[in-house]
This record gives sequence, structure tokens and C-alpha cells, in this order.
Amino acid sequence: MHKLGEFDQRNKINLEADFFKEQVGTVKSYVEHHLDVINKEKLATIIDFENKNLAPGTQMLNSLQLVRIRVAPEKKENYAVFDYSIGRGLSNYLVVVYIDDQGALCYLGMES
Repeated sequence: MHKLGEFDQRNKINLEADFFKEQVGTVKSYVEHHLDVINKEKLATIIDFENKNLAPGTQMLNSLQLVRIRVAPEKKENYAVFDYSIGRGLSNYLVVVYIDDQGALCYLGMES
């Protein structure tokens, strides 16, 4: 796990790509769900609603933080699992990034 920063950076690129792709993916679903269900006052802790240059969804995407890593060295696929959150005070849901033993994306998921 000496490459943690590199994996985190690569994961964030994958999260961003999923958010901005044409089809609604895991990350966009996560963000849209939270924008719908969390009141604006609570969201103001991670979103500047006065910012006209950066949409609230993009700000939420940027607020995703790595909160946990699980490693299964005996597995080739799903070798490492990275959990990202907007904050436990806001949601129990996580965006989960599964990577193989080479660091390549296997898939993204949403868990609680």
C-alpha cells in the first residue's frame, strides 16, 4: 500500500469520469440522490450554493473523501476496495471503488 496516494488519485479520476459520462452511473446517482434528500443547510457544509462557477453536483463530487481501504491480497480481482464519502455526518452511503492487483478499475458501487 506504499502507492496509496497514487491509487487515490487514480480512483478520483475514475469517480470523475463516471460522474461526467453521458449515461447516469454510480457516482452521478450518489450525488443526485444526496442533493435530493439532504437539506440545503446541511449541504452548505460541503457546497457553496453562491458559487455560480461550479455546480452543486460537481462540488459534491469534489468533496468525496477516502474513508476506508480494504485489501484482499489473495484475490486478483477486487484486490483493494476504497470507500469514499461526503461525510458520515451527512450520509451513511459510500461510493466504493474496486481495483485489481494491478491497480486497474474493476467497478464502482454504492453501499451503506
